[in-house]
Amino acid sequence: MSEITGRERIVAAMKRSYADRIPVGLILGAFRATILGCRLKDYWSDGKKLVEGTLAAYERFGHDAVEISWDIMMEAETAGAELEFRDDSVPQVKRHALAEKKNLAKLAVPDPEKAGRYPLYLEACRSASRALKGPNLAGTVTGPWTTATGLRGTQELIFDTMDDPGFVDDLMAFTTGVTKALGAKLLETGISLSMGEAACSCSLISPTLYRRFIKPHHQELVRFFAEKKRGLSMHVCGYIDPI
Repeated sequence: MSEITGRERIVAAMKRSYADRIPVGLILGAFRATILGCRLKDYWSDGKKLVEGTLAAYERFGHDAVEISWDIMMEAETAGAELEFRDDSVPQVKRHALAEKKNLAKLAVPDPEKAGRYPLYLEACRSASRALKGPNLAGTVTGPWTTATGLRGTQELIFDTMDDPGFVDDLMAFTTGVTKALGAKLLETGISLSMGEAACSCSLISPTLYRRFIKPHHQELVRFFAEKKRGLSMHVCGYIDPI
């Protein structure tokens, strides 16, 4: 009898069934750099290190669900945010593209094959997809609200929901388009897709704000990828019970 793969364990769990055990998934983040013993500043800009760290972690832990992702501001970077790369932290936004709201009219949905570090990320996903066959491999695309915080600033965006809700609606429509474009291109690498929406946690915003400004766009994204016959999982850090 052949050994059960991580992918088969996950499929069984999704069907409310059971293989040989409960599937295990890990969100590794920058721990990949620790495994490799490389500087964070180098890790954030080297797609080969992203792949090497992902494969090394799988060899060490043997988890069933393998995610390959960099940082949550990569998508905002493709759309115009300027990031700062440090040796002691995740990339930080150095300049918000929408420090002035009028600049929204100047932004365009990025080309995934040309914008920011996304071409490096796509190639990393292709390489990992070729190397890993047993586990389920998922890439990550940052969701529209978190991308919006990277373009506008978290505090400013929350204030905008009260002071200028129309602007927030326009910005969310734009960042939803960004998520669609980047996520669709990511699926072409042969891996599955997860959406990270750290900034919509109820540790940061209210359930009312989520339902008014964010939920409709999440539903739109689910429909968009369903039309492509692909599923979309979502991860939100923090407290989310009310939503």
